[in-house]
Amino acid sequence: MSGTASNPVAGATFSDNVESLAPENLTLGQIVIFELKIAVNGATTPENGVIDIISGWNTELTSGGDFGYDPNYGVYSAFIDTGDSAHNDTGAPVTLTSSWSWENLKKPADPEDEIVGDFHIEGLDDGDVVVLEVWLVLDSVLPPGSSGNVQSRLVTAETSLSDAINTGNQTVPLLKVQDFGSSISVGDTVWFDINENGIQDGAEAGLPDVQVDLYTVSGSTTNFVAGQLTDSIGTYLFGNLTPGDYFVNFTLPGPTYKFSPQDQGGDDLAESDADPTNGMTAVFTLLAGQTDLKWDAGMYTPPTLVSISSFGAIVSDGNVVVQWSTSSEQNALGFYLERLDEQSGEFVRVNADLIPASIFSTGTGWCRASIP
Repeated sequence: MSGTASNPVAGATFSDNVESLAPENLTLGQIVIFELKIAVNGATTPENGVIDIISGWNTELTSGGDFGYDPNYGVYSAFIDTGDSAHNDTGAPVTLTSSWSWENLKKPADPEDEIVGDFHIEGLDDGDVVVLEVWLVLDSVLPPGSSGNVQSRLVTAETSLSDAINTGNQTVPLLKVQDFGSSISVGDTVWFDINENGIQDGAEAGLPDVQVDLYTVSGSTTNFVAGQLTDSIGTYLFGNLTPGDYFVNFTLPGPTYKFSPQDQGGDDLAESDADPTNGMTAVFTLLAGQTDLKWDAGMYTPPTLVSISSFGAIVSDGNVVVQWSTSSEQNALGFYLERLDEQSGEFVRVNADLIPASIFSTGTGWCRASIP
């Protein structure tokens, strides 16, 4: 992007600026926005209203580790934010020309690589206040054991006549990168295992509203971290975690449900990881910057079992009233009545609506239906 744009990040203004960045406000792989406020005081005729700004963003840590702003993206975008609350363009439109550029340089004086952006701004007039917005992309993976910080800096600013503009010591470091635990997440899917084989086949759908709990393990101590219900397609996700050892515990949604066999098929992304005896996964380790989406649980229900203890019919008000009793019901939703059509030899359903059963109950029950 070049030229101008009107506040593409809704609600963000120059007054929201910070002098340093910290992991608690960021996540790995995100776009990080830098803003440079330019205030003009005095005639701009000699310089033709043009200034050039050079800024730099490190691609390595001050400790030498491989983490910083992603050199593959470089300067992802740059523009004059006309929607910023600080923007006050009094004359000709201020714009960032399409000639802005960046390159990835090795600084000779120290070990960090640096993304260097060169921005050419035109149309400045006396009294103008504009905000140059520059987007960088943070690396998506933080190597274990990383420490130090990531530096960024305003290198120079000068007019078209090469007159230097005093910028002071303008740096915005990213501090304490080792605290990027908030980027860690774990999750995936609970599904209805139709064939009970412990492998999530393509036609098997996720189960919503299943309770999933996350625990951390330290030695012999187990601590609850968080719990949630699976969403409409059976998925779950726990984020904002710190490095450590964890396990997931799944809870069956009803007394007729059972867990599928564990660790079948050899594909971690498609097999059920819950122990059928307690619903727990094995303990696993999460590292800084890791997203682990392979902890699944298959569940199924045994076949419907209903025992009829009696059945009979009487005539009442010109209708046949059918009634029966059950000595046990398991996983039954209800009953439909069907009558044999002697001419076609097929059974025809009599009642349009399901007669409710004592679902999830092993007790007895009475049912009756009036048939015209």
